[in-house]
Amino acid sequence: MPIDPYLRRASSWLGLLVCAFGLAVVGASLAGWTNLTTGNAPVMRLHGAVAVAFLGAALWNHVQGFLRIATACLAVAVVVALASLLGRAFDLALSVGLRMAPHAALCIIGSAVAIYCLRIKHQRQRWPLSAWLANLTLAIGIAGLLAQEFTPDPEIRRPLHLATGLACALIALGTGTLLARPEDSHVRILFERTSAGLLARRLFFGVALVPLFFGTALAWLLQRDLVALNDGVLLLVSGLVLCGFAITLFSVDAAANINEERAEAEQARLLL
Repeated sequence: MPIDPYLRRASSWLGLLVCAFGLAVVGASLAGWTNLTTGNAPVMRLHGAVAVAFLGAALWNHVQGFLRIATACLAVAVVVALASLLGRAFDLALSVGLRMAPHAALCIIGSAVAIYCLRIKHQRQRWPLSAWLANLTLAIGIAGLLAQEFTPDPEIRRPLHLATGLACALIALGTGTLLARPEDSHVRILFERTSAGLLARRLFFGVALVPLFFGTALAWLLQRDLVALNDGVLLLVSGLVLCGFAITLFSVDAAANINEERAEAEQARLLL
């Protein structure tokens, strides 16, 4: 059975989850429950929660085929983010306590553009803008989560000091945007039961998941003062290098199978 409907369903559920989370934070902010986080994580502002709710609604509506409603939701999210940026730029009194950090507003605008680009079909195989922007959104969300625990120095973590809720919402939105178009080659190959799919999954594991695992482990060790920052960075680099060699060796057989399949197909074509 094709896996495409399941991926689209997962994308729509992620959109609903993000929308519900944003509405919950809006309700908590209006009720005066502002201290929702602990530790070094900043509080998710009202503007950010509103934008996140509309982004989740836009993703769900796009997957369901309601493109006009999705466009309207994206427009509201972008307007909220731009209003927050202008409020900081001109120090507007009405935005004090509500506006987002500039990098958070830019992340929301980037996520909105990624969802909007899902509808682009012309030269999509060559220029999958939504996939590139979704990957960037995912990376920023994960980096924002790790930055909160990586070091107590605010000067180091400030460029990626996102609220925990916003970082999780960006991760969900990036994942949902990628799954919304399962017919794209990069998504289709990842789930195929072929040699190319096996190679893609191994590369995904080695390039995306393993660095995330090592980064999380390093942040955990640094938070508990089990290793120093210099030693931790050395361990991280060493682990990534060893993992790269291991993934390369394990992927040789998949690459050989792809080459054999290509040779057999070429031989069959010559016989025909």
